[in-house]
Amino acid sequence: NGCKLLSEITIPEGVNTIEGYAFYGCSSITNIEIPASIDSIGICAFNNCNQLESIKIDENNSRYDSRNSSNTIIESESDILLIGCAQSVIPTSVKEIASKAFSGCSELKSITIPSNIVSIGEYCFENCTSLTSLIIPTSVVEIGDRCFSGMYILVTFDKKKNSSLPQKMRLNMMI
Repeated sequence: NGCKLLSEITIPEGVNTIEGYAFYGCSSITNIEIPASIDSIGICAFNNCNQLESIKIDENNSRYDSRNSSNTIIESESDILLIGCAQSVIPTSVKEIASKAFSGCSELKSITIPSNIVSIGEYCFENCTSLTSLIIPTSVVEIGDRCFSGMYILVTFDKKKNSSLPQKMRLNMMI
């Protein structure tokens, strides 16, 4: 972890696991390609890869996908976005954004959270220092601890006419 000269990662077919923190802090990585054989990606495997722009997953991977060329890693069965990057687009089929999904993505300038997202995990946007504003749709009922840690951001809760914010929203925004 922390390798500074590595710019692209193509995991070879046959590899099954990417261990937690495997490429953590590899600040020059711009592209990742994940084969069909990967069935486990550990926590923070690609966090703090702040130049990351492109994530591609083999279409035959049964566990993960990057549907609609979204530049994300999504757990296919649960529709949880696990890892994003500066060029990510969150597909409308995603239901949750996992803990640390965008953590350390300092080049992320803007992201649209679709109206079907119900949960945003802890530390999700931690140290996304280029992200200055975000609209949280009314579908979100939980925002994890320190979701916006290490940054200055204007968070707006989308309150459309004739709707109200969820009564039981859990909001832990220790910064």
